[in-house]
Amino acid sequence: MRKEETESLANRIAEELCTLPEGSETTSGRLLRKYGGMKEELSEEEMLAFHEALFRAAREKGLVLDTSRHELRLEGLPWNLDFAVRRSESGKKEAFRSKKPGVY
Repeated sequence: MRKEETESLANRIAEELCTLPEGSETTSGRLLRKYGGMKEELSEEEMLAFHEALFRAAREKGLVLDTSRHELRLEGLPWNLDFAVRRSESGKKEAFRSKKPGVY
């Protein structure tokens, strides 16, 4: 996946994350499969590039993708570790439109 495609897809998915309830949990890999970024087998470098682009895009939209439950643990590949979607203290107040958390 080219860098431009990675950034575009990450931005589109970050927009979708804004619609999720606070505390919803998912993974970068799950989102990539759901939103069509897995049309071909991606290399580890491409997966990591997407994961990092998604976290940057979310931060720009006032979201925090909270991975603190994995802190100081050796647990696998970053795109397979779950995170909770949270609104940043300094982020947009309207980021979450629903109140019911879930797994996405």
